[in-house]
Parts: sequence; C-alpha cells; structure tokens
Amino acid sequence: MNKQIRVFALFLAMLMLSVLVFGCTSQTTTTTTGAPTTTTTQAAGETTTEPADDILHDIPVPIVDEPITLTIYAALDVMDFAAYSNLADNPVSQEIMRITGINLEFEHPPAGQAAEHFNVMLAGGEIADITFGMFQANYRGGAEQAYLDGLIIDPEPYIMKYAPYFRTLVLEHPLASKIVRSDSGFITGFGSGMAFDVEYGEGYVYGGPMVRKDLLQQAGLDVPVTIDDWTEMLRAFKELGVKIPYGWTHDGKNWDPAFSTNTFAVAWNMTSRSFYQDQGVLKYGPMQPDYRQYVDLLRMWYAEGLTNPDFATQTYLEHGKYQVQIGEVGAAVHHIYEYGSIHPEMEEQGIDMIPVREPVLTAGQLNRFKVDWGWSIGHDGKYISADCEYPEIAVMFIDWNYSQEARILSSWGIEGISYELDANGNPYYTEFYFSDEHINNRLYSPNVWNQNIDQSQNMAQYSLPVQQDGFRVWGDNSQYDLPNNQRLPIGFGALPAEDSQRYVEIITEVQTYFEEMFIKFVMGLEPMEKFDEFITTMESLGIMEATEIQQRAYDRFIAR
Repeated sequence: MNKQIRVFALFLAMLMLSVLVFGCTSQTTTTTTGAPTTTTTQAAGETTTEPADDILHDIPVPIVDEPITLTIYAALDVMDFAAYSNLADNPVSQEIMRITGINLEFEHPPAGQAAEHFNVMLAGGEIADITFGMFQANYRGGAEQAYLDGLIIDPEPYIMKYAPYFRTLVLEHPLASKIVRSDSGFITGFGSGMAFDVEYGEGYVYGGPMVRKDLLQQAGLDVPVTIDDWTEMLRAFKELGVKIPYGWTHDGKNWDPAFSTNTFAVAWNMTSRSFYQDQGVLKYGPMQPDYRQYVDLLRMWYAEGLTNPDFATQTYLEHGKYQVQIGEVGAAVHHIYEYGSIHPEMEEQGIDMIPVREPVLTAGQLNRFKVDWGWSIGHDGKYISADCEYPEIAVMFIDWNYSQEARILSSWGIEGISYELDANGNPYYTEFYFSDEHINNRLYSPNVWNQNIDQSQNMAQYSLPVQQDGFRVWGDNSQYDLPNNQRLPIGFGALPAEDSQRYVEIITEVQTYFEEMFIKFVMGLEPMEKFDEFITTMESLGIMEATEIQQRAYDRFIAR
C-alpha cells in the first residue's frame, strides 16, 4: 500500500471517528538498504524468513559512526510533565543520545489525551520513526494490522539479526515469548518493559486500601476486615468530624478507578467495571447478579456522606492525594509510591495511615483477585514506521535499551549525581536524589525508558516503613484463593481485526452508558428500581457479544 493510499485511508478513518484501515490479506516485501538480507512473507499470520549472516550478539556503542536523527512519539503523564516539558530535556535521554550517538527528537500528546492525539497523528499521515506503544492498544486490529496496512515494519527479521538482547532475554523465555506475540505469532512486544528479577507469581502488590491509624484509635476500632466493618469505621470517622471518610475518585483517565472501586467489588468475587475470568469463563463485572449489592453499598455510603461528594469529577493525582495529605480523608486506596510522596508531610502533622487488606463479605473469606506486579513483560512495545530511513539502526537502538548499561542508566540515572556505587559495586541513591525524590524520580529513573527493570532500584523507591508494610499486608498470600485467582493473565487483550472493530463499537457504547448510570445510581439520581432496566439496556447494547469476543481472545491466548 503506497503512502498516498495510506493517507487517504487514514483521513477517511477520522471521518468515521475511529482508525479503520483495510489492508491486504497477504503482503510480500523484500528488505533493502542495510536491512537483513532476507525475504519475509506474511500471509494468514505465518512468517517465513531465510537465514541471514552476521547476526549481532551484542550492541556496540556508539551505534552509529556518523550522527543520525530518529523521531519518537511517546506519551507522558502529568507527573512527567511536572519534571520536564519534553523528553529531550530529560538528563537520562541526553545521556542515551551521548552513548548511542543518535540524536532523538520527541513528540508528546497532551497528558491524558494519548489515544485521541494518536488517531489525529495517524490521520495526518506522518508517523514518527519510533512510536512507544499505542499501536497494539489503540489501532483497530492491533500492531499486526498496522503492519498489514503498511504503517509499521514487521520487526522479526530485523530482531533476528540486530536485537541480541531481546532474542536471548525474551524470545528464549517460554512464557515471555508467548506474551510478546499475537495469536498468529506477530511480535508486538519488542521494546516493551520487562521485569524478570523475580519469578512469576512471586512479585509485589503496589496498591491497596489504607486507613488513618490515629482515627481508628480515637474511635476505638480494630482494623476493618469485612464490608460491614468498613461501614462502621466510615460512620465513626464522620462522627469524629472527618470531612471525607472515604476518599474515592472516579476519573477513568487515571489508574485510580481500578483500585478504588475494585477494592470493594472483589468482596463479591467480581470486578467493578471490567472483564475477568472465572474458571476460564470470561465475565463482565457489572453484569453479575451481585453487582446490585455492590452499587447499593456505594449508594448508601454516598447518601450518608461517607464518601467524597465530588468523586465523579475528581482524580486521584490532582485531588485525592492532596485531600489525604491535608488530613481531610479517613481512608483511601493508594499506589504505595504516590502515598510515599506525601507521607513525610503527613507524619509531621501526626497523621498516620496504615495499609489494610481488601475487605471481604465474611471473616475468613479468601480474595480471588491477587494483582502481582513482580514478574512482567509488556505486549505493546515500540514500533518502527514503514517510512523510517534507518530501520536496522532503530531496532539496534531499541534493543540497546535492554542492555545492562541501559538498565543502570534508566533505573538509577547519572553516576555522581543521582546515584553512587558502594564498596561492592552496587548503586544507591544520593542525598541529592532524595532532596526532591518525586521530581528526581521522573528525571533520573524515567519509566518511559525502563525496558529492563532493576528490582533493587524498584525497591529503593519504597524505603519507608509504611511502604514495606504495604507490600507485606497486600501481598500476603494467606488472604488469597490463588488456585481460583480470577485476574486475567499478563499479556491478554489483543483482538484480531475482524473482532476488534465490532468490539470497539460495542464497548464504547457500553462503557459510556455504564459510567453515566453508575454515577447516577451511586449519587441517588436514579432510583434502584431502574437497575433491571439498566441491565437490559446493557444487553441491548451488545455486552454479551462483547463478552463472547473476549472469550474467544482468552481461549486463543491460553492455546498459544
């Protein structure tokens, strides 16, 4: 597909308010100019590659003898933008450019608007040499379809020659190699972050509920265990004059809804607003018989003034954290890093929050949703434009970021500034780093570059006793029914083009309607007598068909 046709197709897609590009079902390309001397044929998801000579076994630096420029499209979050306006200004980025000899120019979408901005970029017909993520999650049909539509390269023939670290670390790992490929075998996860320092299932839980210890003591209450305990506690906090007994926020553009609502929905062995699996059967949380009880709970808390009255319009990072920090909140769900950034100031005020387990309906009940963020590998990696002038160098550059040198740089930053080495050669953060940890973490340990996560550095960010308590309390396996864990597996979620279009059509309508009605039910703006009508409308919008699509995707993933 030539560039003119591609631009026209993408322009038409924006008129349809989605990116929908019909490509060829079979494409044969012969690589040229510095690419591997191979011929790759892609048809019906099968790839055959003739052997190439001169396979690299490491990435020499500098990668290039003469300077070149690669353009990069990368989404940043609001905290990144608080530390720098462009990734080119980041000291780690500058060191990466110095080491590799490659000049990097960056484009960033506005914080929280990555998907929308990405679609506009595609419609304009100009794609950066390297795009961080986006294609697998936001292009209809995923990265493989983007390749078939002529937008990005198939990285595999290049990887087999120019990416020694990814080959050995990821493709030779039995589970990781499964996750970074699509159902048909197309590699989507090249350049994604990996954390292999701990075994699968033995990692940490980084977020969960926390309550004010001082308020528990004033109320004469024990740590809450059940949903009823939580209701009693929140009522007691209100009687003590706490402005917001439960500091809930509900903005879907941030990570907090998955924590702050699932924290209570899991008591009924379901999710609050997403899919999960139960003995291999895919289910959608809001469609479960017990979901009304969950909504009744939140509705009661709201009516009694036990939750944030502005939960529907506020976010955790912009509002919830601050409300906790100034002592307005009695209990909240936190990411333990974010809480660590406000804990010292709270401690000075005599405010002491402690981590507690997610509540259950009855004492002794086991939680079926353990989220383990220890071992991981992403399936939405970095993608190289079909128009990139230097695809082989782009592959080498991405692969270099898996190296030990890059691992230290992206984890610890600049030696002598953000870290030093102890007598055993192990890095540790400097006083300068801790002088403004929240900003320096974004400057010297930028997640956007961290492809090979150093667990020792990761733990160095969680040195506070309360953070270690969080890992211990939330990660204690005695509270979980691990044989019946209902979370979806790492890497699951990609849909083939034939399912993707229909699924997006359905789920967009479903989620829009769900969010509107969920908020109305909780705030008492709709009577609960209309709940059955709500379920019927969800069915009419196609949620059962969407569930079937997810079931097929899950079955294919398990069969890989």
